[in-house]
Amino acid sequence: MAFYEDTPLPVSVPGIGYTLKHRLAVEKLIIYYCGQAVGREDGNGEIFTKEDLDVMRRRGRCHDMDKILTSMCYPQLTADYLHRLFATHHEEGLLSPEQRSKYDWMEMIFDMESAKYTKPDKWGGGAYAFAKKRKQNIMPWLMPYFSLFGLDKEDSGLVPHIKESLERDYYEADLLKAVEEYLHTTRLHFLNGVARLDDKGFWEVFDKPVPFRHPATDQKGGTLFHRPSELVEASENFSHREMMHGEYEAQLFDMDALCGLSEKQLQEENEKALDYLDVLFENGKQR
Repeated sequence: MAFYEDTPLPVSVPGIGYTLKHRLAVEKLIIYYCGQAVGREDGNGEIFTKEDLDVMRRRGRCHDMDKILTSMCYPQLTADYLHRLFATHHEEGLLSPEQRSKYDWMEMIFDMESAKYTKPDKWGGGAYAFAKKRKQNIMPWLMPYFSLFGLDKEDSGLVPHIKESLERDYYEADLLKAVEEYLHTTRLHFLNGVARLDDKGFWEVFDKPVPFRHPATDQKGGTLFHRPSELVEASENFSHREMMHGEYEAQLFDMDALCGLSEKQLQEENEKALDYLDVLFENGKQR
């Protein structure tokens, strides 16, 4: 076991080791900036609450973990594409700006802010400077949260203790710890019933949305998307990386709702879902 315990993971871009370091940077930035924001008013006039902090802390623990896990199964370009397609903090993914939650925009800001902590060639001024230059089309949705976190400036500086804590080697043990934290935050390995429900059949039999599905991907008859999207087509950078063309059906979890379940609720909701599954199979509506 000495090799696995003693050999640092490569952290050059791209790769699992780099994404692990990046994920940790985003989590630390969320803890720091969101912790300071409790009680403040955002640019939309809403107060950032302790409950909002809890949601964002869970997002920090889950950030980019789908990318890390798929990178262990598929070539990196495929893993990157699937992540950008389904992760709600990437603007080139499935959802339109109107379908995103405030937490998506907040996570997007910290995703961008982390670059100067993890990429030596991209110190820059921070997320605001980058977005102002490269993401003018979504700035109206980002600005309320730039102001909330005090990041609405050309150079937001560095948080020294965060920068210092990231400058180290990363090992297999760090990867296993991140996977364990993800499992214990989402608990998806206990939610076989919730995960298996078929949205089309569920609507036909019960005439209501599937529990814990993202509302943007839970329409009657299934939710169809077209690739490339309008946003991707309008971007030379995004269109160059596009790997899907045409219509397809997709579903996303409402991860914020799932991760907020108590242990008791976890078991209760999965038992309900398994009962739903029995009815769907009996009616021939479960694909």
